[in-house]
Amino acid sequence: MKKRYHYLLLYLYERNDWLTTKQLAEHFNITDRTVRNYIANINHDFDGLILKERTRYKVNRLVYPKYVLEQRTENVPETPNERQLYQMEQLLTNEKGLNLTEALDYLFISDSTLMSDMRQISKKIQEHHLSLQKRGNYFQLVGDEKHRRALQSWIFYKKNDDSFIMIEELQQAFGNYDLISFRAKINQILAAHQLFVNDFTINSILLHILISSERILNHNQIELPRDTDLTALEQTKEFLVAKELKTEVETNFSAVLDQNELYYLTLLLVSKSTKLMATENDPHKISEFIDPYSLKLTQTAVAAVEELFLINFQQDEFIVKLALHVRNLMLRAKYHNFSKNPLTDTIKSSHTFIYELAIVLTNSLQEQTGYSIPECEITYLAFHIGSFIEQEKKLANKFKTLLVCDNYQGNHLALAEKLKQLFGDHLEIIQVLTTETASLNEKEFDLIISTYPQEVLQTEAITISHFLTLDDKESLTKKIKQLENRRNKRQMKTYMSEYLTSTCFNRNVYLESQAAYIHYLAQQLYEEGYVDKQFVHSVMERESLSPTAMNNIVAIPHALNMNAFKTAFALIANDTPIPWGKHTVQWIIMLSINREEANSFQKIYNSIIEVFSDNNLAKQMLHVTSAKEFIDHLAELVSTFD
Repeated sequence: MKKRYHYLLLYLYERNDWLTTKQLAEHFNITDRTVRNYIANINHDFDGLILKERTRYKVNRLVYPKYVLEQRTENVPETPNERQLYQMEQLLTNEKGLNLTEALDYLFISDSTLMSDMRQISKKIQEHHLSLQKRGNYFQLVGDEKHRRALQSWIFYKKNDDSFIMIEELQQAFGNYDLISFRAKINQILAAHQLFVNDFTINSILLHILISSERILNHNQIELPRDTDLTALEQTKEFLVAKELKTEVETNFSAVLDQNELYYLTLLLVSKSTKLMATENDPHKISEFIDPYSLKLTQTAVAAVEELFLINFQQDEFIVKLALHVRNLMLRAKYHNFSKNPLTDTIKSSHTFIYELAIVLTNSLQEQTGYSIPECEITYLAFHIGSFIEQEKKLANKFKTLLVCDNYQGNHLALAEKLKQLFGDHLEIIQVLTTETASLNEKEFDLIISTYPQEVLQTEAITISHFLTLDDKESLTKKIKQLENRRNKRQMKTYMSEYLTSTCFNRNVYLESQAAYIHYLAQQLYEEGYVDKQFVHSVMERESLSPTAMNNIVAIPHALNMNAFKTAFALIANDTPIPWGKHTVQWIIMLSINREEANSFQKIYNSIIEVFSDNNLAKQMLHVTSAKEFIDHLAELVSTFD
């Protein structure tokens, strides 16, 4: 059973009470949905282990002892991955290395299996700039201390499902220390110097300190490269924090940090902490927190993304937060001390378009600075971009809501505030009426929420109680989902009917080259009067900068500007994949965009990207045979999106 499930079970067992989904989500810093998934998977693996009562959960104490007994039989590594992680730990922690005889006896494996494991380990540790050498009956690691510690951190992540670290996992692995108190001390010191890290990052810092302390206690000291410029580091707040943490580490873990260790800890803090910004939304005070160089880097990189993908990122809060991240990223790049991101593969596969935006952003940063930026860092940039796009979507899609409620002892205000807290991402309460007789213009609203039944209205309405019960919340959630589905479907049909004509919809067109496809579709748009003759050259130039193929299913060629006479689509759907750069695609969707229509186009563009970023949905769309079928099926799909 996964360790995360085990920690959830252990917490439920120790509390010995009914706990809600929300309580569990808050304790483990995960979403409500993740809690429900964990519990479903636990009960799938071990039937009846967690009892459920509506949205509350409790461990079945009659079944739990059987679960514990079964877990105790699972300690010896059995799978190749488990064995190799164990063997790498032995290579790191034993002074002489991995004893082959002891490994054979403990793991119950043959000589050939052990040698096979060593070959696999040799490949894995090469990524950490380490190698293996055999001396007598031992295998030993070869490489410097910095890379050994990086390997130990990597092993810890792998043993914990390659995910973000939780404090419970650290406490179990390093049980001799009070890590919760020590983590609080780290936060306290950071806050005193106006620095901030999130919960997951603080655990990463804590893991670094724990690994470093254990290595130091075993007489393994780190050495910085001789050409490391330390002058700049000594001027930072992070250096002051590191000096205070040095005292805490030596007191709590008995590990003495020399000057090299102090600088190494400073590098870590520089790469992972952010300056607290009480005025981060005020563009006039940006210079207090961000140096002009980092801001310029960020603005130039964002402009590159905007030019290629026609998305407007010009919002001060986004630019400020991204510039802060870029500042730290440049420091990490300077000292080759990058941040691991366990979600890289997940983001690349499930959020292809967002990741592509991050790649363009990264390429611009690399071109401006000359630094090489690895995949793990691209994923953090994708987080910023994805968060911005999601927030913009929420702001644009709120339903204008009227609340009708009596004014008994301020009931209406309390209810309005509660609705805002629970549904503020979806609803904007723009008016509160407190009497039944008050007149209203229902055309101004998308939804009417009332504490007493309304007469038949043209506007969507729902009746709830004054106290907003669990049933009320569920009913409102369903109503909002219905409204979102209808709006998505309506918007897609309205705009796509205007943007796509039957003459620009093509099935099974096979040409000799990528350029030929671009000329073919651009010619259709030209003949419809949507673009001028120069349009095709702008599309070719854009494609040469970065191929628009995504997910081996779709290419979306478009111009570098928004100078089209009219926003429109011209597309080809092929049953057989065709080459497009390094990819193959079955859809080619060419866009022409008129600047004045850009806002209305943006309303559907993200949804189209969402459909065609999903291979299964994109393949479903291949069944359509006409522009009308394409529009209808696309509208049906986007109506189901969250």
